[in-house]
Amino acid sequence: PPELVELTRRLEEAEAMDKARRLDADAFATARRANTRESYWAYLDRCAPACGHRAEAETALARLSPNNPLIRDRLNDGSQGPEMIVIPAGGFLMGSPSNEKGRYSDEPLHSVRIAKSFAIGKYEVMFHEYDRFATAAGRPLPPDQGWGRGRRPVINVGWRDAAAYADWLSQQTGQRYRLPTEAEWEYAARAGTRTSRYWGDDPDRGCAYANAADLDGKRVFVGWTVMQCHDGEVYTASVGSYRNNDFGLHDMAGNVLEWTCSLYDENSQAPIQSCEAPAAGRQFVVRGGSWNDEPRNVRSAERHRSDPDFRDYFLGFRLVRELP
Repeated sequence: PPELVELTRRLEEAEAMDKARRLDADAFATARRANTRESYWAYLDRCAPACGHRAEAETALARLSPNNPLIRDRLNDGSQGPEMIVIPAGGFLMGSPSNEKGRYSDEPLHSVRIAKSFAIGKYEVMFHEYDRFATAAGRPLPPDQGWGRGRRPVINVGWRDAAAYADWLSQQTGQRYRLPTEAEWEYAARAGTRTSRYWGDDPDRGCAYANAADLDGKRVFVGWTVMQCHDGEVYTASVGSYRNNDFGLHDMAGNVLEWTCSLYDENSQAPIQSCEAPAAGRQFVVRGGSWNDEPRNVRSAERHRSDPDFRDYFLGFRLVRELP
């Protein structure tokens, strides 16, 4: 009879809803036991769009968000400079262990001590920030490949361009801005983690954290080796579009490669907290991977290198601001 069919349907529907609620409650309980940002993010990723404990998870995420101090200096005209996150002094293991998947031979694992705290850009330097400098200094504006400017990371800038921007910002603010050393960069990127990436070891979880070669990009670049997920972009993304690390820094993996002020040495022997000058036949280390890098090249220990005058559409930078 139709009434029995309808009753059966409603019972099955109620049982399915009850099961879904129990699974959701169990998943949230698991997240709450771990009580980490990663566990709450994992809960929200799994339960979307019907999360019974969304508000509680978001409250927990707000409570657990990084609390590193943020500083912004004022420029000569009274406007605010870039947002800089204070990074405490400390020690870490730089490089990668011999069993890290995808590692290269120039990633020796060694202990490094960051003796002095420093501040580093919360974001990569954006087009609107660099364009202001270039206009004031009478320098040509770097091309954006037609992808847009504004809050996208500046690209097509060489090492000397980045260093000139840092010098201009120093003059504008009365503070000392410069490029990060390679050791400072990796220390800031890791934010206390020992895994191959600051979200863990699985590259296929990376789309929430990094704009890199992924399934969206593979639709355009069919030969790519990619993260098996969708990050929503093919080329560069506006800074801050992805989850930050435990220091509160965004895009330390992916989006654009970032210049450092350390000359490349196979054994990572550059000074820890002082910059090096260009030298004939030497290249500068660039870090972090970019929007078109395969998963192997989007790891915290991975090292690129480039000539100081090299410019391309996958290369930008972020700055360090020295502290008293």
